[in-house]
Amino acid sequence: MRAVAAAGLALCTATVVLMVAVDVHGQTTLLNLLQAREQEVEQLATALRGLYDDAYCGSASCASDVAACESELLTSTCASTFGGCRSKTENRRLDFSSSVMRTASTPFDDDVRQEACWTRQLDNTFISINGGTSENTDTATKWQYVGTSSGFYRIYPGVPQQDCNAYDPRLRPWYVAATSGPKDIVIVLDRSGSMATNNRWETAMDAAETVLETLTIADFVAIVVFDTSASQVCGTTIPCGSLVQATADNVGTLRTLLANFNPDGSTNFESAFQVAFSVLKQTGERTSNCHTAILFMTDGMITAGLEGNAFLDFVDDEQDALEAAVGKRAVLFTFSFGTGADETIPKALACNHNGTWSPVEYNINLRQQMGNYYDYFASLRATTSSPVVWVEPYEDASGAGVLTTASKAVYDTRFSPARLIGVIGIDILASDLQDVAVDYEDLLDALVQRSNTCPTITLDRCELGAIRTTDYSTSGFPSQYTENDRLCDADELDGCSTTTNLPCVDDNNIYTPPSIPATEETHSHFGNSRSSYTDEACRSCSKSVSSGAEHTRVSAVVVVAALIALSMLAF
Repeated sequence: MRAVAAAGLALCTATVVLMVAVDVHGQTTLLNLLQAREQEVEQLATALRGLYDDAYCGSASCASDVAACESELLTSTCASTFGGCRSKTENRRLDFSSSVMRTASTPFDDDVRQEACWTRQLDNTFISINGGTSENTDTATKWQYVGTSSGFYRIYPGVPQQDCNAYDPRLRPWYVAATSGPKDIVIVLDRSGSMATNNRWETAMDAAETVLETLTIADFVAIVVFDTSASQVCGTTIPCGSLVQATADNVGTLRTLLANFNPDGSTNFESAFQVAFSVLKQTGERTSNCHTAILFMTDGMITAGLEGNAFLDFVDDEQDALEAAVGKRAVLFTFSFGTGADETIPKALACNHNGTWSPVEYNINLRQQMGNYYDYFASLRATTSSPVVWVEPYEDASGAGVLTTASKAVYDTRFSPARLIGVIGIDILASDLQDVAVDYEDLLDALVQRSNTCPTITLDRCELGAIRTTDYSTSGFPSQYTENDRLCDADELDGCSTTTNLPCVDDNNIYTPPSIPATEETHSHFGNSRSSYTDEACRSCSKSVSSGAEHTRVSAVVVVAALIALSMLAF
């Protein structure tokens, strides 16, 4: 897991003006450095969109593709600027002539098969940015990668991993930041006595930690726990009564504080929402100045406080008061635990406040059920221009040092709403920031300033209905339903098309999925990654674009479809 490097980042303490637009006496300013890296991200984004538009890759390029779990890379370099090779057993040699690929836990999705093929040609741009096929010690740019909306991940330079299919890029902060924009989030957790059964409390805490891990320094967050009464999770460095910036330090403190709570008492929804809205109304300057959401997790019916319509009216009044205080309302995402739970109120909360409700079975990890929350926010940026965003500096687990990431979402704007193709990411050495003599707080401020574009919410009835009916409970990837219990009204999807248009079709506009067998003997779920792709798998494809009236899968429907218990690895 990435650890923040505030202590390890020995930045100079002299205060400087960050946003200088030009060099001063030939010296590089922070703005110059950030802009140069952003141009590289834009270069990769342009290349990705071009390859997507062509959707072509020859069998020769696919035959040479390499999975991250391959025992040998095509070339092998012990790169000092990426941490070197500290021992023979670490196998940290890199391949600067080729990228390698990884997938989420379900690799045989048709989109993933295609993306493994057509993204192979990104290597040309990767190598160009690196300055050649050998280690470049003069560049601040380190890892370059792309994560697609299907969960496929390609990284350069090639780096060996133990497992090819235990990493989901859609779960990473750089991906979520690029697709969602800044957020104010209040997580509300039921810790009443019934949560002690079937590991529900542990599952709820696990879900809360998952949300925390995907937040960035452009986001603000608070946690509220409730039983008979409610209280905010706060401490010495986490003040009560307001949101806090989602820095790595603050997120770590929230996780530690949350571990001190145990389930007990009755279930008082009124008290929970009273505290949650109070935090949002009183947060003052501690806000993203963008969208607001409450994530509400419970397993039972109300046993204390207001009930039924009286409680729903109370929440309506709180929303009105929030809008009067800060000029915006909160979207509500609600989750009901277990069979027999009272689903009426949680579902009504979501339906009344532009959100989604998800029933959660006992044997399903809540991480897997939270995809609609990520879907909702990831669909927003598809309606606006996509900027480059930054995340907080962290220690690279592979030994490259302290890094920060610049990322950008890439969309197919020929669809309405625009379809998310994937997210480009570039890691940059933080030591280059030390050379321009900024302190850590000023650095964070600069990164936030360049990442605070707030996307506009324009989800129509069909788009929101598609998010509500996406089922995350049965597999690593979601399946679409035209009608199910998650809908607010039985006719909510009337007149909406749920046609899925895959990008690659043959000359007759008929899609034929590639045939890529896998056997137990192979290292990769793509088979032997250097030879498994055939001419049929790597065919030339043309695009078939539906009209705006035909709604395809929600653009980011798989942002966190694999929010299951994956390893939180560090790229």
